[in-house]
Amino acid sequence: MHILIEEGKVTFSSENVAFLIEDTDTQYLFVEKNIDRYLEIESECTPDDDFRGGLLSRDISDEKRLIIIKAMDLTLLASTPSRAAKVGPVLIRTGADVSEFGADAAVVIIVNSRPINVQIPLLNKFQRNLDDQQVRSILGSLPEPYSEIKPGYGTPRIKGTEANLEFVKWLEARRFISSWSQGGLFGLDDDIRINLRRK
Repeated sequence: MHILIEEGKVTFSSENVAFLIEDTDTQYLFVEKNIDRYLEIESECTPDDDFRGGLLSRDISDEKRLIIIKAMDLTLLASTPSRAAKVGPVLIRTGADVSEFGADAAVVIIVNSRPINVQIPLLNKFQRNLDDQQVRSILGSLPEPYSEIKPGYGTPRIKGTEANLEFVKWLEARRFISSWSQGGLFGLDDDIRINLRRK
């Protein structure tokens, strides 16, 4: 069956998708190879969000992944961290609007996505949806030096990337940090130095 599907010799239909329900790998391959047609008749295939989540790992374009994400019940992402971890990178790569995501879903997406250069842009995207306690909780879950951004006397340093610059600007505006500066003595680096609030 795999060979026939790879060669495009099996007509794509909701009935054939249902026929493969006991063979998940083949079913995913069938949908992957016919993703445009699948998206046209998705309602006839009656997929659940577990199936949609699995499709996010298949060899399809990010644009198709985003369509699949938008068809999900986004309120359930808060209770499905493995699915949320697949959603985060797609949102960053596509520059998708995140206004439809609730705060609980946003927290789970950020915390479970990897690597850190995906997590920080996600936090930048979602920060307007998050209250102060949620932001603090996310910061505490991140790897060092980001987890060191909390009341204290240290001066965490992070790389001077575009995402990190956006990050420290809103951290300062929302009073999570006292101030920040970029560039070391004699301009030998472009690291960002974060001055923490005392309390």
